[in-house]
Amino acid sequence: MISKRRKTILVLGGTLGLLFALAAIFAFELGFDNNPDWGRGRFALLGSGLLLLTWAAMEPVRPRIRAVLLTLHDRMGRRLEELAMRRWWRDRADRMDPHQRARLLAWTFAAATVFALFAYNWIFTAGRIDDWQSGSRYFHRQAEAFAAGQLHLLEQPGPELLAAENPYFYLDRGEIPVLWDALFYDGKYYLYWGPVPGLIVASLQPLTAERIRDSFLVGAFMAGYLGFAAALLLALRRRFEWFPARILPGALLALALPGPLLWLFTRPNVYEAAIAGGQFFLMGGLFFAFTAFTREPVSGRRLALAGLLWGLAANTRVNLVLAIACAGLLVSLRIWFVASARSQPFRQTATLGLAFGLPLL
Repeated sequence: MISKRRKTILVLGGTLGLLFALAAIFAFELGFDNNPDWGRGRFALLGSGLLLLTWAAMEPVRPRIRAVLLTLHDRMGRRLEELAMRRWWRDRADRMDPHQRARLLAWTFAAATVFALFAYNWIFTAGRIDDWQSGSRYFHRQAEAFAAGQLHLLEQPGPELLAAENPYFYLDRGEIPVLWDALFYDGKYYLYWGPVPGLIVASLQPLTAERIRDSFLVGAFMAGYLGFAAALLLALRRRFEWFPARILPGALLALALPGPLLWLFTRPNVYEAAIAGGQFFLMGGLFFAFTAFTREPVSGRRLALAGLLWGLAANTRVNLVLAIACAGLLVSLRIWFVASARSQPFRQTATLGLAFGLPLL
């Protein structure tokens, strides 16, 4: 039974919702809005009114709806329990010896990895498998500049841009040609993404006659990200006994195939190369930072690799600086806690801190 106080609140809420909805619908006719077109305010007012009306109307029948949903849930749960492969898997797994179970897990995990790589390539090539998108070549421009011993690009702004009174406001530029989304400063072009992808291209370019495009970086970084994600999951499984092995393939697919990462392959340009590179170095740093503390004693080499990779991540995509600062603080605290728990000498603690901090800096 609904109390009188609750009924009063429901009636007031429903009445207020109705008034909100009517005010939004007839705002122009009532003189509340001098514009007959609907704007954000009217839509927000209408939405608020409909929410209040729905809440007031559903409250009396909510116990019945809840009972029906619980009944359906119980019936579907029992049916799924009877039909699901989970029971078959559990019974079969119980009959396996540890070696067979580990072999089955390894094959399943490998199949998930291959499927993720296939999904990357499928989206990358728009289903054509062997026809990669060309993408932009901004980091190739930066690599050429580095090879020439300078930070600004070799490409020179046109005389019209140099002579413009205000070249920084696009309406004032008119039809003057510019290098899109590059920095124009002191009569030169610069790139504002981190320099690490450009340095990678500069080191690889002498090995090939083809111009290394940004799409190549997207594919390479994402393949490396997938490798580090798989390695991190396996390290978690080895470290924690409670970590269920059967969720490893699904966990890998969850890390490998979220929408934002798949979207990078739909237009593999300079923006996406910077994002993919940042994720690659970030995941690599997570792997080495975690595995450093699973060693006995704590591995200074792995902490150094973690610091180096996180430093590269920040210099690939500057937006990651805050996340890396937080992660670096956690690693530093972990070094201190481990040292306190084991009563290890200060010199050893300082060595671990420097091994992690110096490459990062």
